[in-house]
Amino acid sequence: MSPRTPTSSSEAPALTGATQRGKGRPAPQARKKAVSKAPAAEGAGNRRADIMRAAADTFYRKGYDGTTTQDIADAVGMLKGSLYYYIKAKEDLLYEIIDEVHMTLAKNLDLIAAMDGDPLPRIWALVHQNVMVNAGNLVNSGVFFRDFGALTGKRRNHILELRDKGDAVMRELIHEGQEAGAVRADVDPKIAATGINTMCNALYHWYKPEGELTPDAVARSYADLAVAGLSTSARLVTRARKAALAARERAAALSGT
Repeated sequence: MSPRTPTSSSEAPALTGATQRGKGRPAPQARKKAVSKAPAAEGAGNRRADIMRAAADTFYRKGYDGTTTQDIADAVGMLKGSLYYYIKAKEDLLYEIIDEVHMTLAKNLDLIAAMDGDPLPRIWALVHQNVMVNAGNLVNSGVFFRDFGALTGKRRNHILELRDKGDAVMRELIHEGQEAGAVRADVDPKIAATGINTMCNALYHWYKPEGELTPDAVARSYADLAVAGLSTSARLVTRARKAALAARERAAALSGT
């Protein structure tokens, strides 16, 4: 997760977060079963899907910089030269993995924009949605937040655009809450937005899909924590949770999702 980008207040893409780039970590058990030595598949589409899964898991375990195309070819069970039938460079795989998460997080912003009601319920819903995405797709999200800095040129700029948009949405919701008297006046919207988004995006550091905690349990706890840290009254947390769930259902019904 390390290169820093001075063009925005936060350091991680897509709803911010403290991006670090390390040596990687073992893939969760739930994902390992899906990609260890991907079997040969009929058709180029299936074969490419095998390659994408293998690349995601290898990047997650070893880090993007620590992964070679030979590693990915070995994981799929093909010759390195054959891999280049499907890609031009290793970065193609990284971008496709990251862009998939990028598009899902962008849909979260669209859903929040479609929600009615006060800002605190929308903050609750946004945190909940983002945690659900990250917990439910831990490997790809981990690669996204840790290794996005390896992208170059237009690809990198494309991802940073969502990071900036997510930052702005959270800051604006906090500012709206202050104007409505629901968020404490002493809260700095920029710092608070960065902290909340970082909390959501760092989930891959500790969450284990095979553990006792469900994604929804974690998402609700994070959303409650975010609202509790902002609100002027403790009773607003329960009120925001109920309103968020109801408003999100209405917005989802209207958008057909």
